[in-house]
Amino acid sequence: MTWTAEMKRQFQAKRKDRLKSLGLCVDCGKFPAKTGHVLCESCTEERRERYRRSQAKKLVMDAFNDVKNVDLIVAKAEKIAQLRRWSA
Repeated sequence: MTWTAEMKRQFQAKRKDRLKSLGLCVDCGKFPAKTGHVLCESCTEERRERYRRSQAKKLVMDAFNDVKNVDLIVAKAEKIAQLRRWSA
């Protein structure tokens, strides 16, 4: 049987609903979700870190694309340093 995109969406929606009803994390399905949330602590931290990395990468790319503006580069570097302090 070949899975179509619609079949995959339906499967994932059912899986998510089932895990939510059991109180488990909808990402990993292994650990209990945090109270009032659908993700466990581990998956929440992973998503948060992935978001911070993507934001830092975006800031760097913006700075290099506009190399002529030195003030912008300095501001972006300060923002990156701030993001790194949050991650620590």
